[in-house]
Amino acid sequence: MNYSSRIIICILLLMELSLTASAQFPDAVWDTLTTDTLQDRLTPQAIAVNGYEEFHLAYAKSRVGGGWNIYYRHFDLFRGISPEVVAESDMPCFTPVAASRYSDNDYDIAIFFESGEDIWGCINHSPEESWEFVNITNSRDPDLSPTVAIGSNYLHVAWITYTNSQYKISYNRGREDSSWTEIIQDSELGEFGAGAQPFIMALVDVPHIFYRGVNNGGYHIHHAYKPNPDSSWVIEYVMTPNADDYSATAVRDIVWDIHLAVSGNGGFGFPGRVYYRKLDHETGQWSNSQLVTGQYSATNASIFARPGNLVYVASCGVSGNIFDGNIFLSDYSGGSFQTQLLANYRSCTQPVMADITGEHAVLIFDAPVGPDEQRNIELVYYGPELEPVAVHEPVPTVFSQSRCYPNPFNSRLNIEFGISQPLDVRVDVFDISGRKVAEIFQEALDAGNHHVVWDADGCASGIYFYRIQAGESSQTQRMVLLK
Repeated sequence: MNYSSRIIICILLLMELSLTASAQFPDAVWDTLTTDTLQDRLTPQAIAVNGYEEFHLAYAKSRVGGGWNIYYRHFDLFRGISPEVVAESDMPCFTPVAASRYSDNDYDIAIFFESGEDIWGCINHSPEESWEFVNITNSRDPDLSPTVAIGSNYLHVAWITYTNSQYKISYNRGREDSSWTEIIQDSELGEFGAGAQPFIMALVDVPHIFYRGVNNGGYHIHHAYKPNPDSSWVIEYVMTPNADDYSATAVRDIVWDIHLAVSGNGGFGFPGRVYYRKLDHETGQWSNSQLVTGQYSATNASIFARPGNLVYVASCGVSGNIFDGNIFLSDYSGGSFQTQLLANYRSCTQPVMADITGEHAVLIFDAPVGPDEQRNIELVYYGPELEPVAVHEPVPTVFSQSRCYPNPFNSRLNIEFGISQPLDVRVDVFDISGRKVAEIFQEALDAGNHHVVWDADGCASGIYFYRIQAGESSQTQRMVLLK
């Protein structure tokens, strides 16, 4: 790799929209990006994406002498990875999670973690800001395992609390001028509820919390959601053929369906199995369970989905109750999931994956690499190599590759491109059927870099394409409008 600084992440920049995952792995690049001997730790929400060409990463790294620090990295598809930033080094820190939002008016990056049986958090508005964490619980009750999401207007945070000799899920909805917290009294986590591992997502500002609950004599995934701020919590059981389910990760697609990867097994010591279910936003019904990992024993799954019912799941292998170092990637094609083994290390405990732009994705996992395998647990790069782009680019020598942001967007889209000589330039927008819906720019331009804006007010949510015609050359790019 040619990045100026080696990084502690694994980036999977692959999966063009029209191809399966397996077809693209031969063209990818595998690389180890750090060489320190300090242990790194991921959570299921270590990555935050926001539809722009970037992601944010929060992870824990062991301290010399004991304890854990929180670290932050920012990756831009055009500029590469930022230097490693120590976000918090004074307190004992555990289970960091991240969320982000990018829109015409807002740019938010949130990191939350557990320390001293309290939940701490910070929201920044730029990757360059310093991190100043505040205690958002500060109660006598132990508070554990935060999870965070950013909706249209509110920040949504959930965690496990131990109150009145019972484990429950707590939920906080907040913004700059207000914050409100409640305990979900009907959440049943059982005697060992400290391991319930909640995972929250927000559809607009409707919170959906998935966690390991107790019912029918076993552990199963419970889904708690609040249709509106004044309504009571609705809790349903999302069952799979597993005897016990221990964790779940979720993602929404552009039509607001929820895709769920559930990890569990047939009982203590039995092979691990990952199942997939989808919640249809129109009917409110869950699909039947589909086995993701086939004949492989795997757990701790992560998921993302794309239009056209394209679903990808990453998981790590387990033998009995020991992580065996296998790393798997599954993709939904031909009516079922196809799974391939990516690699085998001495151990892998948590893969994390997310979609960056609809054309590029990121997969991050911890794996012991190098001579000191007991402690040197690294995150490994997987994907086509990208050269970093200078912040101040020279005038392009050819019609340069265009880009648009934010993508997805909800009202205004920015389009950037460059030309090497004076040309007549035209920019049009088409819907998914090929019908022209907007003529947003037509003008003679000088050589250099240029920027135009499409105001999509009046257009329905969906997939669109813009085409730039510059002289005899043209480029077409895909974008997603979400309202």
